Amino acid sequence: VTLMPKDVRDYLSQFLEFNNPETDQRFIERTKPERQKRVPEELYKDIFPVPNVVRFCPIRTGIILLEIDVDNKITIIDRNQNKIFSQNLSVWSHLPVIGLSSSCRLHATCSIPSFLNSLELRIQHIITKQYKDIQIFDFDDVQSIDFNAQDTHVMVRGTDHNKNKLERIIQIVSDQELLQKNKKTFDTFLAQKGICKKFSN
Repeated sequence: VTLMPKDVRDYLSQFLEFNNPETDQRFIERTKPERQKRVPEELYKDIFPVPNVVRFCPIRTGIILLEIDVDNKITIIDRNQNKIFSQNLSVWSHLPVIGLSSSCRLHATCSIPSFLNSLELRIQHIITKQYKDIQIFDFDDVQSIDFNAQDTHVMVRGTDHNKNKLERIIQIVSDQELLQKNKKTFDTFLAQKGICKKFSN
């Protein structure tokens, strides 16, 4: 498939069934605290018995677990591809919240807010360890981070210093990447199915 010319791949995309993009409204509704699904213990207890945090990815084919201790370990279970990824963080200076992308390759954490009520949202790739930091303001505490189904935005929910509830949708890709992810091409179809990130032309 990787040797297939791009115009042939794009022609084939006309006959594929794509996932419908998740709208902002559906994203907001799905990630409300009262609608969060508990991850059954039997899905992870043999790998990671007592995590501090455990969450599903948006399409529930993956699970992320966080253990805050000496190793500060993040573990991702990709049930779709039957793979397990782990990452040890030398220093844990983040809030005990974590989010997992639909691709099961990106995770999101938040730093502890500074006295200016600003914090850094970190999006990191579990394999390459490449990351992107995004500064966000007004939050004094963060209770949850969720990716949308397309892995283009995250929802951050928390409170300000007066304990007022806050929720914010934050774009985590460039405008060009956003446009590309919304195109119905053979490459984006494979990415949606978790088969690959993107083929080169």
